[in-house]
Amino acid sequence: MKYDSVPASQVNESALVKNIYPTSLTFSKCPLCGGSLKQYTHAIPISTKEYVKMNGLVCFACDAFFTSFPKLGDELATKCTNKNYVFHFEYAKTYNHAQNVSLIKKLTSAYCQIILHRGAHYVTYIIVCNILESDPSNRILHYSSLLAKRLLTAIYLGNQTIQIDDNLFTILQVKATIEKKCADIALSAAFLSNNQPVIYLDKNGGYYTNNPDVELVDLLVFSQKSQLLECLRVSYHKTYNEYTVSPNRLREFQRKHGIPYLTNLQSQRKENGFGNLAAESKLKAYGYSVGKDNGMSLEARHDLLATLVDMGILTIPDIVRLLEFLISSHKRNLLACEKWNSDLAYIQGYKANPKRFIFMQGLSIRPKKY
Repeated sequence: MKYDSVPASQVNESALVKNIYPTSLTFSKCPLCGGSLKQYTHAIPISTKEYVKMNGLVCFACDAFFTSFPKLGDELATKCTNKNYVFHFEYAKTYNHAQNVSLIKKLTSAYCQIILHRGAHYVTYIIVCNILESDPSNRILHYSSLLAKRLLTAIYLGNQTIQIDDNLFTILQVKATIEKKCADIALSAAFLSNNQPVIYLDKNGGYYTNNPDVELVDLLVFSQKSQLLECLRVSYHKTYNEYTVSPNRLREFQRKHGIPYLTNLQSQRKENGFGNLAAESKLKAYGYSVGKDNGMSLEARHDLLATLVDMGILTIPDIVRLLEFLISSHKRNLLACEKWNSDLAYIQGYKANPKRFIFMQGLSIRPKKY
């Protein structure tokens, strides 16, 4: 095999990385530690007077060099004259890229492919939007399946590894496929950039309608309870390019998975523009109530208020102003005022703890229409 060589006099061997990893993949982060990688030109000694130049990526923290020429790495490993250089071949097994591209082309709703690595093995999972195209035996998963949610959650959390069937895999690559496949399924940018879409409150949001301009969409939101991305059903309006959700859908999600982290929740669309959602409307949307028959308990109200503050959905001054207004405008409702006063005292003395939760941004995936 041909390669570029340089004389030993031009090489500072003491500055060279000593662990060489030939691989058929291009890493965005170091597969060993998850740290950053930098472009790097290496030199491998094949005699006392000659070094071979190799381009690749380096992680200085791991003293590791990754080259995308696995065959060249195999050849140089036999010729290298310096025993201080160690060649590692756990990433050198050829990855069948063509086979996976061929498979993706056959799928009409392929959303992304996730490449995992363990030992000498590569494992590829494909996430699809159409449940009819899912085939778990061939690692084609619908986004709502448990394993798909675990994979997507690991990626959002920035995890470098994931445990599957008692085996620990390294997450090597995530490739979005949807932008070139189906424009009517999802925006892959939402998956890759962590941009959370604005969602407007609407009583019909997340429910079926015969309006051809409206589609049902699953918004993947991080769940406090399951520690996974869970599906929140919302509506997507093509004309306005906006999402809507009903308070009932929010409360349904809250009962199952905890309060959804939706800081971009706004009031429903108005003909003359978009208004900001008042604190009272947000509290109601999340189920806050002091009603005599169906009101929340003291502990539930305080926990809800604390959670909304910790999540950044409402501020303490927002809640204080609202409760003071409710108390002053409903003086005859003694029972409600007693509860509002209790909540006011609690929130005024509450110290926000923004590290109380792990927050995930929204990921929208259009589900299959049946």
